[in-house]
Order: sequence, then structure tokens, then C-alpha cells
Amino acid sequence: MSLEKEIEASINEIKTDSYSMSIGEVSNLYKEGDLEIFPEYQRYFRWGINQKSDLIESIILGIPIPPIFVAQEASGKWDVIDGLQRISTILEFMGILKKKDNTELYSPSKMIKTKFLPSLDGKYWDQKDDEVNSLSADIRRKFKRSKLDFIIIDGTVNPKAKYEMFQRLNTNSSSLTYQEVRNCLMLMINPEYFKAVTRLSESVIFKEVTNLSSKNKVEQYDKELVVRYLIARSVDVEEINLQNDIGNYLTEELINLMEKDSFNLERYSKDFNEAINLLNDALSEKAFKKFNKDKNGIFEGGFSLSMYESILVGLSENISNWRDKSKLIEVIQNIPYDERFIHATSRGKRAIARFQELTLLSKDLFGNED
Repeated sequence: MSLEKEIEASINEIKTDSYSMSIGEVSNLYKEGDLEIFPEYQRYFRWGINQKSDLIESIILGIPIPPIFVAQEASGKWDVIDGLQRISTILEFMGILKKKDNTELYSPSKMIKTKFLPSLDGKYWDQKDDEVNSLSADIRRKFKRSKLDFIIIDGTVNPKAKYEMFQRLNTNSSSLTYQEVRNCLMLMINPEYFKAVTRLSESVIFKEVTNLSSKNKVEQYDKELVVRYLIARSVDVEEINLQNDIGNYLTEELINLMEKDSFNLERYSKDFNEAINLLNDALSEKAFKKFNKDKNGIFEGGFSLSMYESILVGLSENISNWRDKSKLIEVIQNIPYDERFIHATSRGKRAIARFQELTLLSKDLFGNED
């Protein structure tokens, strides 16, 4: 297909429109349920009060803010796919942002002083019986008449367009990690995957065996490890395009998995838990550390992604063959000295090539106990 035809085909699949709407109209849409903001997303957006106050200042002063991207569903409702923090900040400030169960509201946020409006310090939208700390009726009225620009994606033409746009907009920003984007995509496409990944990553034994740092947990690295396992179990790793970026590859394959009826999430979850339990019994928190023969035979360092990728997939596929813990420990101890492991983890190796080579190594090492 020529470039011209590819452009024409893609334009027909991704239809967009633009629209300006007052904040008052937006708040009414939200209260009536015509503007969807998935409450589960809130945990992945980490604006502090400084950023929130700066946004409110910009709106009051008429300083333009970036457009909000929404997807329009067949029902006519809008799903926010980019600009969630801006919309949430506005609704929270106005005291109408709903919590996850939709029965409670977030407490209205209190502003701090800003560069151009130091007197904004301590102000609420409308604090009952406290006019001093509330915006005046005139300011509130002008605020509600301020316009927000929306880019509307027609989700009825190609449902995948919404996921693609969400991924691109949020991956290319600094607000979310790759895995936080994947978490939102799971909630958007198939919440059962998010529930399964969360259950596996939050099990006590998995936490003990991986022993991740607090920073890793905040960045959702524990969930990424589960996603890596699910993808390594399900794809033909020999067919991986090694020119791809590992972050984009994992996201794209996760979307593919969620759209497959044949993928047995329950079975793979069971295998995962059994393998983790066996590793915990055999080595506990040392399971994914490198063994050093030259230092009196000790496991050293912290959690090693390379060891994780070399062990878990192959072991989970052949768990019944590895009940002999002494044999299992011996194989794990020898992994850092395997020529294939050394090649896969050599300096300059691309992450996606390492993922491919270590997954193949894992399948080979644990494919047969002998």
C-alpha cells in the first residue's frame, strides 16, 4: 500500500473534532454522568497543590491551557483520555469531584498563593459561612464562564483509536510511567486484567521474593513484572521485532492479549503463583538475585530483572518437573555463568533483545529437569 493510501485509510479510522465549552457546562455534563472520569485513574496522577493552584490561577486570569482530549462513545458520553488531571483539579476545586464509589465527594481543595495572585492563598471555591476564605460570587461566575478547548475522538469509528491516543499522549508526557499508562489501559479495555495483575503483584509471597524498593513500587514496577511474565508466556518471542522499544512493545502486546478470547488469564495466573511459591520455598528473597561463586557462594545485590526473566517463564510452564528444590537451586545458581545469559546481559544490549534472549533461555533451562 502506498503512503498516500495509508494516510487516507488512517484518516478515515481516526475522526476528530474540536469544541469549546464553558467550565459551567463541563461541570453540568459531569454531574449528569455525560463526562466519564474513571475514578481508578486518580491514583496515577500526582499533581501537588502548587500545580493545582497554578491551573486555577491560569483559568482566573484567562491564560490559555492545553486542550482536553475525549473519546465520544456510541451513547454520546465523553471519556476523558488526556487532561484528566486538569479536569479533576477543576472539579475538585469546585467541590463536585466524585470518589470511586460515586457516593462521596473529594474534599474541596484549598489554594495556595501563586505568582500573580498571592491573595489566592487559603481560598476555597465556596466555603459555607466563611466569605473571607471563599471566592467571591463574581469570580466564581467568571470562572464558570471560562472556556475549555476539547479535542473529540469519535470512538464509534475505531474503538482502538481511543487506546492508541491515550497511550501516545500519556507515554510522551512526564506525568505517567509506561506501566501507569498500561494500568489505565487495562481499566479502560478489560478491568479483569487489571484485577488479575494487581492480585498477583500484591501477593505477600511475591513481595517477599522480589523485595522491591519503595521507589519501584510507587512507579508500579511490581505490576510491570507481572505484565512481562504474561507477555513472555503468550507470545512467540522469536518473532519479536528487535527494533521496537521495550516499553511500547509491552504496551502493544498487552492490548493484543486483552483482545484475545483464547488467552487463558486464569491458568497463567495459577502457574505464576505456583512458581513464585516454589521459589519462595527454595530461596525466599534470594530467588531473583545473582549467585556469586567467587564470594563463598552467596547471592548478592538486589532484585535482578535479568534473573527474573531467566527463571519465571520456563519454570511456570514446567512447574511439575521442578519439585526437587536442590536441583532447582543448582540451576538458578548457574544461570549467571551461562554463556547465553552473559551474552544477553552484555553492555549495550537493547532491552527488547535481552527480553527475547532471556525468555528463550528460561524456556530452555526449565523445559526439562534433566
